[in-house]
Amino acid sequence: MSYKTRCERCTDADLIEVTKFATRVFDVDFEHYLPFIYAKDSGKGHEHLVVRENGEIAAAVLNSPVTLRCGDADILTYGVGTVCVREESRGRGYMSDMLAECLIEAAEAGAVLSLLSGQRQRYEFYGYALTGLFMNFRFGHSTIRHSCGKGPSKYTLRPAERKDAEALISVMKTANIYPVRRPEDFITVMLHDYRVPYAVCEGDRIVGHLVTENDGGQISELSLEPGASVRDLLLAFYERFGDEFRVEGNPFDPVVTEKLFSMCSDWSFHGGASVSVLDFPGMMNAYGSLGCAVGTPSDGEFVIGIESHPFFDEIGISKEGVTHGAFEVAVRDGRFSAKATNRSPDVTMPYLRAAEYLFTDYSKYRADSPAGARAILPIPFFYPSQDKV
Repeated sequence: MSYKTRCERCTDADLIEVTKFATRVFDVDFEHYLPFIYAKDSGKGHEHLVVRENGEIAAAVLNSPVTLRCGDADILTYGVGTVCVREESRGRGYMSDMLAECLIEAAEAGAVLSLLSGQRQRYEFYGYALTGLFMNFRFGHSTIRHSCGKGPSKYTLRPAERKDAEALISVMKTANIYPVRRPEDFITVMLHDYRVPYAVCEGDRIVGHLVTENDGGQISELSLEPGASVRDLLLAFYERFGDEFRVEGNPFDPVVTEKLFSMCSDWSFHGGASVSVLDFPGMMNAYGSLGCAVGTPSDGEFVIGIESHPFFDEIGISKEGVTHGAFEVAVRDGRFSAKATNRSPDVTMPYLRAAEYLFTDYSKYRADSPAGARAILPIPFFYPSQDKV
């Protein structure tokens, strides 16, 4: 790309300097908050970009690749994190430089999406739309008593150890969607945000894992082998922590999610994360095909027209038929497909609204939604919490 910024690429040797800078700006102990990236031996310094003033870091950002296995397909994604500008250097456009570099790198690598967390309106300027659905199921004392009955559970929980990684990965790979993690990194990734990983055991055999906050208040990741008991998992968790807790749901794990729905005291839904779609056909086909594999969608089709995003145009990553244009979206005989087309759109909208239209319930509230869109949408979207940087 010919677009020029003031950013420079870090090397692994710069990691300590970048970590100290981010720690000062955020007042967060990044080495322990996100050890997969900021532990001294992580080798992740090169995933950062910085802007320097007089040789000192004035701004920094992390752009970290994560591969997701979606059904039978691997998709490349990038997580943007640790976006920081020191106070005395703000107002000089460094965030635009850094987000441009992150998006250009991801687009050139062939990523289907870039993901971050942050204030919605701030990041919409750079092409990030609030997409997906974050599901939370709440369980309390009476919920466990009425839904799970008396124990003891046939499962026990013990802190996961590095020697468990291969067994935990084997269980995780039975899921419909999961992040591709190396065995040597598996436990470290699960320590993100000071969380604690546990092995779920039946006797000496590992049947799954979960990741929870230190006090047991939130299960942010849950993986069980096929046929494992959700009831016994919830009971084992309550037996260990003995207090109210929440469980993050996964729309691509219908068996576990159905049990959570039927057994919880209540639930809540909200936007999942801010996502920049860099390849609409790639993202729609990966998630749409997986949605068809785990559900029973109605047949239908429609053509959506997506306008280009101004920031993409500015930095040179807009591409007809990929980031914008007309796309035919269809489900026929239970098979999903999305592709660029020359057909006239049934509905046209700006880039941000289009991302929300496709991957959230927004389509239900558009009076101009064609019948085919009402039959097919939303395309379910999920991204593992532990891998959000």
